[in-house]
Amino acid sequence: MDKKIIIFDLDGTLVDTRAFVIKSLNELSMSFNYERLDEINIRKLRGTRSIYFLRALGVPIWKGPKLIRCIQKKLSKEIANLSFVPGLSDVLLRLKKDGNTLGVATSNSTKNMNLFFEKYEGRFFDFKKANIFAFGKHRALRRIGKEQGVDLKNIYYVGDETRDIIAAKKAGVHVIAVTWGFNNREILSTLNPDYIADSPEEISLFLQSQS
Repeated sequence: MDKKIIIFDLDGTLVDTRAFVIKSLNELSMSFNYERLDEINIRKLRGTRSIYFLRALGVPIWKGPKLIRCIQKKLSKEIANLSFVPGLSDVLLRLKKDGNTLGVATSNSTKNMNLFFEKYEGRFFDFKKANIFAFGKHRALRRIGKEQGVDLKNIYYVGDETRDIIAAKKAGVHVIAVTWGFNNREILSTLNPDYIADSPEEISLFLQSQS
């Protein structure tokens, strides 16, 4: 398998935080003046492109950054107790063994990222980037390419939201969308990622096919 740089989103991709985010959104509904989420609204949000998420939720755009900070603050109390999506650690070890460079690029805070990875003691990833502007990941991906000294065609970004696909395409890198995160397969497929993975094992199989 050709050596690649494989960059993972954190929330919803490496860690299944969907239930936590939904719980936090419901806890914050009164403070931000929107309706609590029921199963119908959750399905609707999962099928909504990231850029329209706040509108679908009923939150003004200007309140978005504060809402995100509130969720991240709640997550900081829980994230150290969370684990990788089942089966993903084995895939990461296999990709590492094959000589690939692994990284993380997340819009979550540096504090939360470090709290999660502390227990793994640098076992999986060669670099980690946090505090990336939610809709500015394309610039971060390009910077990583320059820092690593590799052609963008050898970079793969793995994410769970439509904004991850858009960022990767804008940056000129490959993108793998995963279906166990926030956005569902139907909305992810409308943006034509290079591959859609329904399980961690499928990430490895796809990358092996790219040799």
